[in-house]
Amino acid sequence: YEALKVREYAGMLLRGYFIKGISGIQFMLPEAYAKLSSQGEPQILNACDPAQVYGKVVSRSDELLSFSNIPGTAMILDEGKPIVILERFGDKISFTASQEQLVKGLKAFQQAFMAKRIWPDKKKIQVKNWPEAPEQKQLLEEALKEAGFKNDLMKMVLYRQAV
Repeated sequence: YEALKVREYAGMLLRGYFIKGISGIQFMLPEAYAKLSSQGEPQILNACDPAQVYGKVVSRSDELLSFSNIPGTAMILDEGKPIVILERFGDKISFTASQEQLVKGLKAFQQAFMAKRIWPDKKKIQVKNWPEAPEQKQLLEEALKEAGFKNDLMKMVLYRQAV
């Protein structure tokens, strides 16, 4: 604690109450705080990333999507809340996002995938399992197309471009 206080006084850390559900004094890097407080940009995280707190530190509420904290699951967060879950390396996608959030989130995912910030060893993402509700399936298909996924028989595929 003393070392953290010294770093705060030196301007290297921020002290405060940043994350609901975690009691006690919290410290954060200024860059991390800037990312958390930036509005409008979806964040992409692997579900087992230590920075992903849902189900680990913060209990999941009923309104949040359920997911497993395993390497093959990625999540798209909007304002810190999971709005899209990609399971089995993208094979199945579930979401609670609006059309606009879904498109924006999947575009952010596409950029993270191309930059190898998510699943760096994968060469492609194949969406094979679709929502049962026809309107949700159509919404997802349209958003995937806008994010650069291509139709391929009964699936949609995003190929990582060679750099």
